[in-house]
Amino acid sequence: IFSYNFNQFNVRKLSNNIVELTTKEIKILELFILNKGIVLSREVIVEKLYDFDKELNSNALDVFIHAIRKKIGNDYIKTVYGAGYKLEEPKK
Repeated sequence: IFSYNFNQFNVRKLSNNIVELTTKEIKILELFILNKGIVLSREVIVEKLYDFDKELNSNALDVFIHAIRKKIGNDYIKTVYGAGYKLEEPKK
């Protein structure tokens, strides 16, 4: 698993490497951590990230999710097809 420091915009991986995240990546990851194991729809994620009716490019969320997965590992954020995404610990 990884540890995180939202104030410093980074996560520490098991390998003890510190990975820097952007502000949006941290906000998305924080949302997942606060809702661990719960499927979050794209609409819910976008609503939480954008305070009011700002338009979000249709694939911008996918790009952010991809970037987070690349930085922390693919095993944490799962795609639940037709429903959204969820954070879970990797199965051993």
